[in-house]
Amino acid sequence: MNKILELLKEKNFYLERFLEESRKERTSFKARRFDNLEPLYKKREQILSNIQSIDNRISNFCGDSSEEELLKAPNKDEMKVVLSKIKENVSHIMQEDLEIISCIENEKSKIIKEIGQTKEGRKVLNGYKVI
Repeated sequence: MNKILELLKEKNFYLERFLEESRKERTSFKARRFDNLEPLYKKREQILSNIQSIDNRISNFCGDSSEEELLKAPNKDEMKVVLSKIKENVSHIMQEDLEIISCIENEKSKIIKEIGQTKEGRKVLNGYKVI
């Protein structure tokens, strides 16, 4: 069971890294700097790949253990704490993602508005050319 606890802690480490990256870039996005959007997605994909690998290893270890062994594990309380931290980090990540999506949507709306204004400006200029 120590191996499962170790893997859960490793998973939490990657979730914290994921959250940290998201928070750092959200600040840039709020300032309308989207230069790092692609690198952010690549970092996040790599972190998610690591988390998936950890989940697979946890599943393998749990599959090898009986339910009774898991329920009577001596470090069960510590596992609960780590699982609680994981759940908390996932909630924070979801909130960060909603804020990032909001920043991107706001920027998209501004760009669409600017394009519309540019088209209107061209129509006005073309009207003067006719005169």
